[in-house]
Amino acid sequence: MPDRGAPQLLGAWMTAALVVGGIIGSGIFMLPVALAPLGANAVAGWLVSGV
Repeated sequence: MPDRGAPQLLGAWMTAALVVGGIIGSGIFMLPVALAPLGANAVAGWLVSGV
């Protein structure tokens, strides 16, 4: 069986990427709940800001 050596540790960039990805990922699911009371204006604002 080959020796695999020490396991790789996460570096600063990979850790930052995981944190940012988690924040963006959770925001995708939380944003519609926050904008629901605003109705169609929220959808229009979301589309305009995305462009």
